[in-house]
Amino acid sequence: MILVTGGSGFVGSALLKQLLNDGCELRASARSSLSTELKGVQYHLIRDMTASTDWYTALNGVQAVVHCAARVH
Repeated sequence: MILVTGGSGFVGSALLKQLLNDGCELRASARSSLSTELKGVQYHLIRDMTASTDWYTALNGVQAVVHCAARVH
């Protein structure tokens, strides 16, 4: 299982699509609910990334994390 942070962003969503095509088991975190979630990806809402953010559920069973989240605009 791979967790992609920033799964609703430009880079994160493109990476998720490629990893899905490669047959990877995926989970993604995003700050807001998505209008178009990719089928086959488990999504977790993480509103704010701070030192006190509880990542337990999102990271459970994950072997790798690809960090694509960024504060932009």
